[in-house]
Amino acid sequence: MAEKTLRARLKLLYKSWSEWQQNLDFVPLQGEACVVYAPANSLVSLNEPAILIKIGDGVTTFENLPWLQAIASDVHNWAKKEALEFNDLSEDFKAALASYVGAGNEYRINKVGEVYTLQSREYDASA
Repeated sequence: MAEKTLRARLKLLYKSWSEWQQNLDFVPLQGEACVVYAPANSLVSLNEPAILIKIGDGVTTFENLPWLQAIASDVHNWAKKEALEFNDLSEDFKAALASYVGAGNEYRINKVGEVYTLQSREYDASA
């Protein structure tokens, strides 16, 4: 059987957030990618838009499909830790923290559930 090469460009279903909100009952084909362009607003870092993706299964409506999720590769390893140690902080951040809270203190970051607190206590620097 002879092989044939097809040169083509594929375009995914690409719509704005508001356009998708008008098509919530749409059922994408199995494996079909639905790209959602959510415009930037003042709460988004650097005012960059969010690009969200759902992958069709041929049965479920767009509204009920789960969002595609992944761990970002550009997130520092310390940001992925469950507990953050003081030594994980950069020297610049430690210096800024010391000048803000006050010199002569010892710090510890505590986590209870999903809440982080900063604990400090004075110490004798001459000892």
